[in-house]
Amino acid sequence: MTFRQNHEPQSFNDLIFHDPAVEQVLREYADGHRTKHLILHGPKGSGKSCAAQMILKSRLPHNFPDATTSPINGRTDRNRKDWEIIWSNWNAQISNGCRGYTHLDEIDRYNLKQLDMLDEFLEHDRLGTLVMTTNHLENLDEWITDRCTLVEVLRPTGSDMIDRAHAILQAEGYSYDRQQVGSMLSGFQGSLRKMVEALENYVLKHPPNAAASSSVAQSKTPSGALTTTTLQPKKTQHLTVGGKTV
Repeated sequence: MTFRQNHEPQSFNDLIFHDPAVEQVLREYADGHRTKHLILHGPKGSGKSCAAQMILKSRLPHNFPDATTSPINGRTDRNRKDWEIIWSNWNAQISNGCRGYTHLDEIDRYNLKQLDMLDEFLEHDRLGTLVMTTNHLENLDEWITDRCTLVEVLRPTGSDMIDRAHAILQAEGYSYDRQQVGSMLSGFQGSLRKMVEALENYVLKHPPNAAASSSVAQSKTPSGALTTTTLQPKKTQHLTVGGKTV
């Protein structure tokens, strides 16, 4: 498995949110207290799709993951002629004693005719819930958005990511405490994907058997090797991934 796959969220509790109010609303979806169709919107890399999947995983524990819960993406599913797949998936889920759930990613990438065909599902949510994501809420007509709960998911800041980064580093064999990891992420402004990628870069450059000594683990600030890592973009020190500077 890749580094990213090893550290993908396994439950709703692994997710990172910038706004506690957003976390509360989505937790209510994960707990089944809210069932109205949902649209998660916000910038790329804010964790919308992952949150949608964790809602489904929370509500459909007995048959997740399988074909009925795989996300349907409007960017790659441009030739769809009908939405029978939703009824089919919901029937399979309901037969297992669950409410029906479907995750529609990048919903704004579907054309008007395809979106019009969703009207029946948006009008009637007695059997199931559509959990949709988009980076461009402004591209969706009001008749769609008015039928759904709208939740804006913003990118977490470096300080929001400390606990998750700490858990990842611990899993990789490092002994850094939460304060040290906070120092490493100070000023970080990248997406969640970039945070994980930066952690992978750090692990490759500073193996735990070389980086995690007892003196480092007990210090209040990271060692010299850590203060120069790409995890800590400052005014004169920026995170560079894929040839782009964040």
